[in-house]
Amino acid sequence: MISSSAKQQLIKMKLSEITDILEQQDGILEYTGMSFDERIEYLINSLYEIKHEKTIIGLRRRARLKMPDACINDIIWEKRGLDKSKILNLATGNFILSQNNVICMGPTGAGKTFMACAIANDAAINQGFVTKYIRMPDLLSELHQPEANKNKIRKRYAAPEVLVMDEWLTSEDILNEDISFLLDLMEDRSDYKSTVFCTLYPCSQWNDKLKRRVIGQSVIDRIVHSSVIVDCGTINMRAAKRKR
Repeated sequence: MISSSAKQQLIKMKLSEITDILEQQDGILEYTGMSFDERIEYLINSLYEIKHEKTIIGLRRRARLKMPDACINDIIWEKRGLDKSKILNLATGNFILSQNNVICMGPTGAGKTFMACAIANDAAINQGFVTKYIRMPDLLSELHQPEANKNKIRKRYAAPEVLVMDEWLTSEDILNEDISFLLDLMEDRSDYKSTVFCTLYPCSQWNDKLKRRVIGQSVIDRIVHSSVIVDCGTINMRAAKRKR
């Protein structure tokens, strides 16, 4: 057993977990039979697991996902026509390492938000990537506040390694200045970060939603060419769950 002074030193170094791990080992034959090197390795592995779990909890809290418990294992696959191999590949996080985007597409109730949050949890947060969730209507509302600092807002949403943009292009009153902001934001993220979009509309209709402006085409150009499309099907999952 380590001394109380050693415990205090570990606490001051913010390594109090080590005292807990060592105390768990005391008096247990499984550990007393270990060599010094084995106990050190066990200590390091245990400390890593504790620190990693705390990191993941913090990342999930700061991401503020709409569905924080969503995961790939809970996706309902039956009768939806989902491309399971594509979605499981996204869950590995390779698209983040390649700085690609994901576009979750489908009608209202198709499970786009759940899909995006599940991908964000499994591919990003659980693997240590900084993630943030925002609804596009909330982002535009934030921009339209009288005291809004657009540069600070842009930096806030440009910074995360993975940004989940829900309800993409659902707002009917997108202003020229909004489209300019989106262009700057996508320029900051393009080729550097990954964005997961949830949208009602196929990419072929985005230009109409952005009022066929040249600057809108520039926004689209910075997204679609490096995106993986996930068709969430046409079944209303809210209605389907109520019937179960």
